[in-house]
Amino acid sequence: MDAGESEAIVLSDSIKSSLLLMDEVKGRQVARQMGIPLMGTIGILLAAYKENLLTKEEILKCIETLKVAGRHISNKLYTQLLEKLTED
Repeated sequence: MDAGESEAIVLSDSIKSSLLLMDEVKGRQVARQMGIPLMGTIGILLAAYKENLLTKEEILKCIETLKVAGRHISNKLYTQLLEKLTED
């Protein structure tokens, strides 16, 4: 875990935030152990979809853009995303 994630966790804990936005696995594990509510990029995209702010196609384009930019999205997470988008 790098300094940025550490600082975000400490700040979130100190102000008792209602949500911490984080994708980094180690940071998420630490935050969970501390009882800090979490959401990652995929969660944000799904929330936007549920609020009709993004279409399925826009979400898939966002994911592809993230991949091209070097962000790793596991096959498991990608599959879960597709399942949630097809539940409608």
